[in-house]
Amino acid sequence: MALVFMSGFEWNTLREFETQGGVLQSSPKRSGNYSVTFGTYNVLEKTLSQALTEAYVQFAFYPKQANPWCFFSLRKNGADLVSIRKNASGCLEVCQGWDGSVYCTGSTILQINTWYVIELHFKLDDVNGLIEVRLDGISECSFSGDTKPGADADFNQMRWRAPSSYNDFNVDDIVVFDTSGEVNNSWPNGLKLVLLKPNADGGVNEWAPTPAGDHYACVDEVPPAETDYLYQVAI
Repeated sequence: MALVFMSGFEWNTLREFETQGGVLQSSPKRSGNYSVTFGTYNVLEKTLSQALTEAYVQFAFYPKQANPWCFFSLRKNGADLVSIRKNASGCLEVCQGWDGSVYCTGSTILQINTWYVIELHFKLDDVNGLIEVRLDGISECSFSGDTKPGADADFNQMRWRAPSSYNDFNVDDIVVFDTSGEVNNSWPNGLKLVLLKPNADGGVNEWAPTPAGDHYACVDEVPPAETDYLYQVAI
């Protein structure tokens, strides 16, 4: 497996996430039609389909406030292992746990109301751990050594959180790659996610539409509906 998860919120729903904080918006957005905005104590959390020891994580980040705050973490069953924050100077920092000891600090001062692509390469290990951060494709900071703050040997969750009403931000274009396979096993390199919907029936239409009519019209709605669908009668 290489592609572990991706979301650009293009279905206009947060159903992919277990904790569904934040509000879907059509503006601002980095790509496609939607992003999600975070206000006071909003939390968005995703449990991955597999536990990982190493991964490349991308998300687009749009800060709306100049204040410092911690906004993202990788976790194991609710325990924060590594996090990213914007410090008092406006630069990114990677921290132990949630907003803990600093592993490394970037040099780019983030401007408000501006889209940035944050990419994190994280390897969890108590000796040969690795942290690398890219901002808009350019190396920002790195750390090698002990990246294992406790007993957890892998991670399986991502979390975005706004700690107060003075730290609003938006997120878009989330991508997670592991390091296996022949493709999609390294930096996402700023991927943009858009939704391509069917707009006509093809030459082969084997399943039955409900309600009757065009097949494509049963699978093109945003967000997805449960009242129209395609089905196959079991034999």
